[in-house]
Amino acid sequence: MTNETDPKDWIQWNNKGVLLAKQKRFEEALECLDQSIKLNLQEGDVWLSKGHVLIKLRRYKEALQCFRTARSLGHQDEQSKAVIEFLEGYGGNIPI
Repeated sequence: MTNETDPKDWIQWNNKGVLLAKQKRFEEALECLDQSIKLNLQEGDVWLSKGHVLIKLRRYKEALQCFRTARSLGHQDEQSKAVIEFLEGYGGNIPI
């Protein structure tokens, strides 16, 4: 088994993005998650992962859109609902 990511496998791109995010390599994680989304626009889990990475990068408006997209794809969990409500409460502009 090689360490290379199959360019056509959205699951591998997602997993690599999640791993990079756990290593706090957020820009690289975002690139991988974008590639995963490019290969499969309909996978809500990837949109959620991207939203979390964007929050770490303080790109709140983009994160909000990712969470909304995930919900539109069927992710109706309470955590993503709470994140959306929080971000909407600040209009995507979180005071720091």
